[in-house]
Amino acid sequence: MAFAPRVRVLNMMKSKQNKKQLRSKRIEKLSRDIGADASKLELEINQLSSIDVSRMMNIHNRLSSDSYEIDAKKTSEKLFSFEQKLNRK
Repeated sequence: MAFAPRVRVLNMMKSKQNKKQLRSKRIEKLSRDIGADASKLELEINQLSSIDVSRMMNIHNRLSSDSYEIDAKKTSEKLFSFEQKLNRK
């Protein structure tokens, strides 16, 4: 009977080790998944066109001075085209 507490302690230690190993495996898997997602995101970002700062400032200034006119037909055509491209992926 004197060995029962020792056995319990050993079982508790094994249980803690198993939990640590499972946690470690989960962390490793998560880091691999995040790494893959980060790489995919980086590829997508690199495929984006660069921002034309001068064009952006021009539009900003025209919006601020209320001289920017929106072509509703052109805008709707571009939105529709963009949605079609999204649906293909």
